[in-house]
Amino acid sequence: MSKVKIKTSIGAFWGKCISIGDKDIEFDNLGCVEMEEAKAKELVKTHSDILIFADSERSPINSNLDKGDTKQYEKLASELTICKQKNEELKNSIKLLKEDNDAWKAEVDKYKKDSEAFEFDLSEYKSQSEKIQKELNLKIGLLGKTTKELVDFCIDLKISEDKYKSLSKEQIIDLIIEDSKK
Repeated sequence: MSKVKIKTSIGAFWGKCISIGDKDIEFDNLGCVEMEEAKAKELVKTHSDILIFADSERSPINSNLDKGDTKQYEKLASELTICKQKNEELKNSIKLLKEDNDAWKAEVDKYKKDSEAFEFDLSEYKSQSEKIQKELNLKIGLLGKTTKELVDFCIDLKISEDKYKSLSKEQIIDLIIEDSKK
């Protein structure tokens, strides 16, 4: 009878002697063993989960399968088809969720930009409000002074006499406020 090679998919068996069924099998360092074809077919059939023929990626389908094996095969094949469909559905769901997530991220980014613009506008209004508040406080302080005190104040600010000499009290206050902005 001819000899064939079988191999194991279990890496721990490589280079070791293992008892499978009632036979001791010594695998080489690549997980292969050479034996008579009849014994090899029997082992591959009974232990297809760990043994395959070395010249194939899968053990050959035995045409001598009984009806129970065929029904089990058909059941497993239909379960595999269902699992593949569920996998595709999950992939599509993930894709839709990613698209939805991207849309939300874009919306959040838009609101962040709007928020930053509003914060900038708010800081500008706050700055302007502070300037107006300072001017009003200055004007209130100046309104309590006499014209003579305002003239002295203009002299302290080194405003030329030509600018305030012929002005009224309110006009001198406005001149001082304008000068304070510089």
